[in-house]
Amino acid sequence: MERAQLLKEARLKKRLTREQVAERLGVDPTTVTRWENGGSTPQPINLLNLCELYRITPQKLGFDEAPSMEDSPVVPQNATTSDEDDHHNT
Repeated sequence: MERAQLLKEARLKKRLTREQVAERLGVDPTTVTRWENGGSTPQPINLLNLCELYRITPQKLGFDEAPSMEDSPVVPQNATTSDEDDHHNT
C-alpha cells in the first residue's frame, strides 16, 4: 500500500482530523494534507511525532527506516538549550 494512504489510514484509525494532527505536531493542516496526498514526505521529527501520536512504527507507515533525531535540523518545541536555561535562572 502507498505511504500516503497508510498515513491517512493511521490518522483515521485514531479518529483524528487533519487539523487535530496538525495542531499536535505544530504544523499547518495543509502540510498534513500534502503528506496524505503524497505531495510531500514528513521531515524526520514530524515522522517521529506521527509515530508517537498514532502509536505505530515508521515501517507500518511505509517508511523503510526509523528516523533519528539527528536526521532532522528541527529542534522539538519543548526542548531547551543550556543557554535558555541560564537566562531563566538570572
